[in-house]
Amino acid sequence: MSFNPFHKLRDNIEAIRIALAYQPGDVLSAFIKAPWRSAPKVTKKEHTMNNSIYTINKSINKSIEFHGLRAQYIWYFAGLVLALMILFAVLYIIGAGTIICVAVCGPAALFGAMKIFALSRRYGEHGLMKAMARKRVPRVLKSYGRRFFQQLTHKKNLL
Repeated sequence: MSFNPFHKLRDNIEAIRIALAYQPGDVLSAFIKAPWRSAPKVTKKEHTMNNSIYTINKSINKSIEFHGLRAQYIWYFAGLVLALMILFAVLYIIGAGTIICVAVCGPAALFGAMKIFALSRRYGEHGLMKAMARKRVPRVLKSYGRRFFQQLTHKKNLL
């Protein structure tokens, strides 16, 4: 009888599938069925919260995507949630009723989330930063003197 290092793994395959929240057709299915082969190129991290499973797919040289939000938009969404929590706490401490706090923070959360998801869809991973940078570039350079152009031609002749 030869030694097989994956003998226990094959015996406990159901326990491993349950532990990894295995679903048929999953990226990890090839690795679970044949663990001696190389791991898949796409890693799949699964975070469990109570009964729901949130998957974050991260390929090589790709940004993280979570429920359609990419890259910096995840941070914008987290900032929105934090700001709304602070707003709710301030309103509650001031003495506004719970219904008023929810009436203020609820629509603000809805509007902010819709705006962040719209920006993520419209601009993509780095497009918002590019659009903001493009707005800072002047459309026209105005020069009312000749000195700048004379210096350019003078330096060109020296070379």
